[in-house]
Amino acid sequence: MPFEPATPDRSGVTSSHLAAIHSVCQQKNAFLFLRPSTSATMRLIDAGFATKSMDIHDKSSDWGLTSGFVPIDQAFSKKKIGQPNDAMVPHGHGDAQAVQLSFSQGQLTSLLSKGHFEKTTKVGESTETWKFQSSENSKVDFFWNVKSGKVTWKWRDREKAEVPVWVWGYNGIPVTGDYDMWMVVPHVSEVSGQKNILSVKDSHGRSAASGFTIALIPALNSACGRPKNPVFNHGAEAQNFSFTQELDRYLALFCPGTQTPIMVPRMVLPGVLHDLLRHGYVAVINPKWRSGSTLGIEDMGAAAAEGQKSGIVKAGTDALGELKKNAASRIAVAWKKHKGSLDESFELELSKRLGQWKQRYEMLRFFRALANTPEQQNRNLILPDEAFPKSGAGSAEDTRELARQLALETEEAFGRVGFVEEDGHLTPVDATLTPVERNKVSKLVERWEELTSGK
Repeated sequence: MPFEPATPDRSGVTSSHLAAIHSVCQQKNAFLFLRPSTSATMRLIDAGFATKSMDIHDKSSDWGLTSGFVPIDQAFSKKKIGQPNDAMVPHGHGDAQAVQLSFSQGQLTSLLSKGHFEKTTKVGESTETWKFQSSENSKVDFFWNVKSGKVTWKWRDREKAEVPVWVWGYNGIPVTGDYDMWMVVPHVSEVSGQKNILSVKDSHGRSAASGFTIALIPALNSACGRPKNPVFNHGAEAQNFSFTQELDRYLALFCPGTQTPIMVPRMVLPGVLHDLLRHGYVAVINPKWRSGSTLGIEDMGAAAAEGQKSGIVKAGTDALGELKKNAASRIAVAWKKHKGSLDESFELELSKRLGQWKQRYEMLRFFRALANTPEQQNRNLILPDEAFPKSGAGSAEDTRELARQLALETEEAFGRVGFVEEDGHLTPVDATLTPVERNKVSKLVERWEELTSGK
């Protein structure tokens, strides 16, 4: 099957990093899937800015001088939440700190030449400041100070002082998005039968990762020339049980063979995973993909009893409530067909909610497909031979049954262990379950099946 090459524009990975990541995958004999980054993120990474980790949850921006960064005032984000606050006093938490956005003249000139600041125009220039306006908000102007490099904003029609533009950062450096690993797939010979997935905590938060992935992250950052200013920050989405995210239309795939990085459409991922397992690569899927129905923040609603005062738990509870309302709309439509008409305003609300439910169903449909990898064939279904090593481990199919069994056992033993309060936040702990924990989960599943089967 022909694939599009993973160019910087398609993958969101800089050209030098594409080659560096491929080299690491060849050295480690592993496949690596990355979720595409935005072009804005890629340009800021290329310019040397830091990348955000799990302790920064705000939305990034796609307009004005904040484009590609994560503004603390979310009025400047892509969601444009509320009006800009000219009295904001920013506060950081942990390693995530409020940083006034700034550029060197070289950085700003380079980004302008690449068209980085979309929907934004420079409308004035003096020896002291450059002035910018954006079509996304006609009420504010942005200013860049030539001497200090700092960025401010001001109401266009009010006689007020300029206000600092605050963004999230680490060690005084503004952050953009990082390279987001979707799945790490090492050859079975590289993992020594290791099935445990660990809940790993660092100064930025907690994520789940295998021992292989934990060791891979610093190797990738070093190869990308970013050991102290990393572009990889946490474990892969395949082990993101508690905040499962929507599957991207395309993923960038890095191979241990001579095949250069390619873009893989999600429609063929089950076949790709088949090919990896056939050659002895341990593709561990997220057990949530097999049977889960909640996504993202909704899962925090499960901790409502433990964390009633936690903002993230409240957001999860609200999201879970929305999910139930959307599900209830399906029942209401069926009731309408059976009993007669409903009032017009309620019909409009139903239509909106049914649209959201259909969108969710599409997401879950792709996850279910991933959980049903095709039965093993004696040939590759999707990937070219060049994706695999020419000789040695991974070049033949003699270890495919061992890889398949190890992947399945790892998946079956993985899940949410519980919740823990850290740094003032309630956080889910995703890891390999102990036999006692697995037994508790198994009994809950059995009881649920009894209830739903009417026994």
